[in-house]
Amino acid sequence: MRATIKIMLCLLLAAALCPAALALADAPYITTYVDGEGRRVVIQPIYVPGSFIEQSFVEPVDVFVTGVDHVFVVDRKGNAVHEFNARYEPVRVYGTAEGEGQLSAPEGVFVSAAGEVYVADSGNSRIAVFTPEGELARQYVKPEAAGLDSSYIFAPSKLAVDNRGVMYIAVKGSGLGLLRMGQDGAFRGFFGANKANPSLLNWMKRLILNQEQLDKEVANKPRPIMNVGLDNYGFLLTVSQGQDRSGNLRQLNAGGVDLLGSRSLLFSDMLADAAIDRAGFLYGVEQQQGRLVVYSPAGEALFAFGGLQTSAQEKGRFIYPTSLGVNSRDELIVADSGMGTVQFFSRTSFGESALKAASMYYKGRYAESRAYWETLATANEMFDLTYQGLGKLALMDGQYSLAMDHFRQAKDVKGYSEAFWNVRLDWMRSYAVAAGLAAAVALIAWRLLSRRTVAVLGRLPWPPGISRYGRELGEALRIWYKPYDGYYRLKERRVPYAVLLTIVLLAIMARLFHSYGTGFLFDTTEPGKKNAWMELGIILVPWLSWVAASYLVCSVRGGEGRFREVVQGCAYALIPYIAFTVILVPLSNLVVLEESIVYTALFQIMLIVVAAHFFIMLQVIHNFDFIEALKNAALSLFTVFLLWFFLTIVGGLTFNLYDFFYQIYREVT
Repeated sequence: MRATIKIMLCLLLAAALCPAALALADAPYITTYVDGEGRRVVIQPIYVPGSFIEQSFVEPVDVFVTGVDHVFVVDRKGNAVHEFNARYEPVRVYGTAEGEGQLSAPEGVFVSAAGEVYVADSGNSRIAVFTPEGELARQYVKPEAAGLDSSYIFAPSKLAVDNRGVMYIAVKGSGLGLLRMGQDGAFRGFFGANKANPSLLNWMKRLILNQEQLDKEVANKPRPIMNVGLDNYGFLLTVSQGQDRSGNLRQLNAGGVDLLGSRSLLFSDMLADAAIDRAGFLYGVEQQQGRLVVYSPAGEALFAFGGLQTSAQEKGRFIYPTSLGVNSRDELIVADSGMGTVQFFSRTSFGESALKAASMYYKGRYAESRAYWETLATANEMFDLTYQGLGKLALMDGQYSLAMDHFRQAKDVKGYSEAFWNVRLDWMRSYAVAAGLAAAVALIAWRLLSRRTVAVLGRLPWPPGISRYGRELGEALRIWYKPYDGYYRLKERRVPYAVLLTIVLLAIMARLFHSYGTGFLFDTTEPGKKNAWMELGIILVPWLSWVAASYLVCSVRGGEGRFREVVQGCAYALIPYIAFTVILVPLSNLVVLEESIVYTALFQIMLIVVAAHFFIMLQVIHNFDFIEALKNAALSLFTVFLLWFFLTIVGGLTFNLYDFFYQIYREVT
């Protein structure tokens, strides 16, 4: 206990003494944390920029960090590879001596455990291998193989070498994957190729175009691998670029299986390079916004910082970042070919606490992480991962209600479900018998009193208007389980507008009840962040659109229904939605994640029943047969989308016109 208190006091003192942990102004950029809903929240800096490596680079394009923190930097236009020690002091330069060892536009470097320096010497179309003393030991050119004909251009850009000496080479413009080459220079096949991303447009082209036209189209080829590295376990990190983000960063085992599951990673559209630290956290540098990104070991984006230059050589910002590495001190070393610089970033005490706590959390060492989580909660209440850790600790301590609160704040559905299961279990053990008896008494009382109450109410001398209002509401309750009979009886009847308005208001209340009352497991959005007017529009806009579209379409196509009958039928068709919502909302607050299939299935049944009611209403009110009703329902849906599209265009034009006159008014005034 004393040791824990000492750790907490030390961390709090470090946070108080380290301005970088508490002030956003100490970094020339904003650091954001990606919360459980994918939103970016501004927090304290995780990393702050350090100095530039004091070396005149022309175009640094690749960085490699060895196990003893020596840094190798590839200078493409300088035709050299520079080595620096752990203090970023120059040690040696490779590839500048005239002769066979001279490099030409090198782009990648890898240093083996034995100290041999492998260089992707792109200009010379080879892999050059240097001794630790800087002498050329051997070189590898394009291997002779049946699969590598004259059309295959061997232009190596990046490479990694496993502990057997097998090279994995990224070749410029090749969608075949990494070229594997043995120590003897023999071709070992391709590895880890990306999959081609089929699109709807390409599928439609195959249906419409003939073979001659298809041959003229640009082939949908797999994306080339832009960068490759090796982690501490011998897995390959491959980097690709693509707008869909799927598989842009992969961690491949010996069988070519992606341990990240080909996830669609945030900020990975223009990823240039990636690295991994000893704790398993992934780091990426992307070129479009000049951001550095920290990913969890599972590939979830945690933090993003950095940015593009706003002034000349501003620390922490980039022009065109190309590569990064991470050393044993968890410093990030980033090459920027646009500025011709290499700079390093150091962790803040807040960043150290955050990533240390997160590492323990991912490894299941919850008890050890307690001091870190409590410190982080004091430093920043917006850090969701803190509440995940505190939730796990509360769960271990048996404080299930507190754990539910923490998991709710962290948007952790799985943890919340586990805590709620324990709360529900405790409640059932304490009150199950009493609740069962109360339910039985209530059911018996309902059976005994409901019919008598209805009979008594029926004998009372109600005014004609109220009596009719009650009968129509009763008809509405019966119509949802006998739809054909109910809509036939409704067709020739004039239902009071008060009844129709009541049903629509009940549907609106059901929507609000569903939005604000659904359990956290099925809706993680906080009630305070919801817009009641938006919820109102979600129920009213589709309903009104369907009323207008179905009446217009069916009237033109020979439907017999009058407008009032269509409005009546559409109002009564909302009854199943109201009835199901009354069941679904309480159910969503009673089930856990493992039982969510019950809620999901019932919700899907509700959608089917509501759609069936609107279809049956259209068929009966307009006196269509089944096929006619099906066609007209499809046309009505299409008309709804056309109506929305038209209103969107009109709204946009109206806003532009308003903005035009407003700007004129501003200029005049």
